[in-house]
Amino acid sequence: MHLDEQLLVVRVQASDPVAFEVIFRTYYDELVAVAERVTHSRTGAEDVAQEVFLSIWAARKRWHVSATLRGYLRRAARNVALRQTASLRAAHVEVRTTAPGVAALSAESKLVDHRPTPDQDAEAGALAAEIMRVTASLPRRPREVFLLSRAGGLTIRNIADRLRLAPKTVEMHLQRALTALRSALADWRSG
Repeated sequence: MHLDEQLLVVRVQASDPVAFEVIFRTYYDELVAVAERVTHSRTGAEDVAQEVFLSIWAARKRWHVSATLRGYLRRAARNVALRQTASLRAAHVEVRTTAPGVAALSAESKLVDHRPTPDQDAEAGALAAEIMRVTASLPRRPREVFLLSRAGGLTIRNIADRLRLAPKTVEMHLQRALTALRSALADWRSG
């Protein structure tokens, strides 16, 4: 991993919203494209990309990137897209997917470590605040399901067992949370 990528990862681990925003803005469109090749749906692909970023932010203290940042993000998007696609095809069947090893990319990183401008600080803070605001504003069950899924890493079946809900109910709550987050982040991104 390049030094500038390592610095961004370390800064995200330290809850730096500017570093998170740099990664988000740099890789969002690329992750949507990766996911769209699997899901064959632009909306589904946007859900996947946002889920990847939300999961990173939710688990940022434990986030670890051992290869290139681009490779890590692309692999994560592909895995999430595969998991969602399999989940839709085989309801109630847990399918674990892992992407084959991704070769390190030889292209130079486009990221540059520099001091953020006041505008960048404000935007990054706004993104982090929006993610936290939307998550906090979710109704109790969708928020609980979302956090168990994304921050806790639990499967639909595990969440259903833990909360004593039907897997379809868990899926409905998770979809509700993702729809609210997707809508809020799309508004934020276009604003």
